[in-house]
Amino acid sequence: MMKKRSKIDKKPLLACDLSTKFTNQRVFINDQLSYNNKKLRWLAKLVGTQYGFKYTWANSSGVYMRKNDGQVGVKITTSHQLMDLDTDKKISELWM
Repeated sequence: MMKKRSKIDKKPLLACDLSTKFTNQRVFINDQLSYNNKKLRWLAKLVGTQYGFKYTWANSSGVYMRKNDGQVGVKITTSHQLMDLDTDKKISELWM
């Protein structure tokens, strides 16, 4: 049986809450994203990891990236924006 969590609940959902076989890693559920936004978020996380973005997230209004605390998040609407961020061609195989 899964535990119900609300937005008011301060304790994050952990993998070990679902099964004792899992570690204490946080679990994020993105079941409300469209197929295109799921794919875009996946690509954004790859680009963000390669280029030092501290935050990459998605919600019902889109996919966002932010390099540092205090900066405004940039909305990512197409994979072409991510291609432009891949200046050193670190993940160029994804764009072919």
